[in-house]
Amino acid sequence: MSKRGLTLIEVIVAMLLFSVGALGMAAASGAITRQMTISLLRSRAATTARSRDEEAHAVGCAGLTSGSETKQGIISTWTVSHGVTASIDQRIERRGTGQEHTDQFLSSVPCG
Repeated sequence: MSKRGLTLIEVIVAMLLFSVGALGMAAASGAITRQMTISLLRSRAATTARSRDEEAHAVGCAGLTSGSETKQGIISTWTVSHGVTASIDQRIERRGTGQEHTDQFLSSVPCG
């Protein structure tokens, strides 16, 4: 008697293996999406800090003041200390994937 087709056990095992693989891919895609969101927010924070620094250099030492602003869900707060150079201490707050993160950027502008 020749065997034709698959037994019920073989079909169940194949479905089980396929299900485990599909669930693994779904979990991996969720983790990748979270990492991409975090990377996007980090990039926005760094761009905000760089923009503030470039603006400070364009304005010059005498025109620098402390302040804050919110753009694209990123809260930027900066403090300016005047001396031989104007020191700019920036705190960038961002919220992503249910957690808040604060990055600090320090820069200076020569005075005189």
